Amino acid sequence: IGRKNVLINGGFNVWQRGTSVTMLNSAKAMLCDRWTGSIQYQAGRHSRQSLSGNIAGQGGYYCLRVGSSNGTNTRISAGQYIEAINARPLAGRECTLSFYIKFSAATFSASSGSYGNFISFSNYYTGVNAASYSTTPASSATHHQIAQGSLPTTWTRYTKTFTPPSDMQNMTVSFQFSSLGQTSSDDDFYYELSNVQLELGSQATPFEHISYGENLSLCQRYYYVVADGRDSGTTLQLSNGYAYATNQVETMIHYPVMRAAPSLTHYTGTGVYSAANANGTITFNGWLTYHPSPRVMLLYQNSNLSANPVTGDSYRMQLANANSYVHLEAEI
Repeated sequence: IGRKNVLINGGFNVWQRGTSVTMLNSAKAMLCDRWTGSIQYQAGRHSRQSLSGNIAGQGGYYCLRVGSSNGTNTRISAGQYIEAINARPLAGRECTLSFYIKFSAATFSASSGSYGNFISFSNYYTGVNAASYSTTPASSATHHQIAQGSLPTTWTRYTKTFTPPSDMQNMTVSFQFSSLGQTSSDDDFYYELSNVQLELGSQATPFEHISYGENLSLCQRYYYVVADGRDSGTTLQLSNGYAYATNQVETMIHYPVMRAAPSLTHYTGTGVYSAANANGTITFNGWLTYHPSPRVMLLYQNSNLSANPVTGDSYRMQLANANSYVHLEAEI
């Protein structure tokens, strides 16, 4: 039958970027894979939490915590952009959203501004993969509205059946408060989400638990970790490479097919990468990309080398700093 949940990582198991609390208020800002805090600039502080106090029918290991901020006005937002190839089959057809949620308090009070009521909603876009951080949707629909004073402080399941517009190409599933506010301290108030599912049909069926490996593979279409010095037990290896010229080292990297040609996300700093062989080690500060595609790209560097390589020689490309990482991003 195949996967029924159109949302990816609705159980919040995959966190390739990290798990510590992070303010998400910039383009494509994500921590938990596929879940952004910045749909239309609304922002939220995201972190991974162990799922505790769960109720009958709810399962999994982790949940997404979305918290308030001191110093930044936010709607305490979380949401997912759905790629056109996955969203389009829902257009003009009845589908059902279900999720579990709990709040840290029945009322969220802001030290500045006013959060208003909590809502779940969808934005709809008519251009292929037009859903983005700054794009204005063609239309929107509110699925739930939970009033201040009635925010549930224990896990509660909500469901909603609705029909997206027939001309919809892209959509979001989003959660946030209706107004902007901030608190005197970070995470004075927060909510937690788990088991978020969007499926065809008029019934909310039990959450679809899939293997971690399958979930990770789905996420890697949008974000891929090539190497990361922060991984436990890492040997700081990146790839095999070579000297293209006396002032240039380069390496070819291959990866699972991504949604589009990815952009490079990596750590930079003085001497944080190296090219090494039996004759010595050359350090440099970062990478440049050449001809990236959804399957392969060339990484190279032709400046800030600590020494000149020997043209044609092979080198072991390494992360020369425990904080160095090379990631690829192809989010919508």
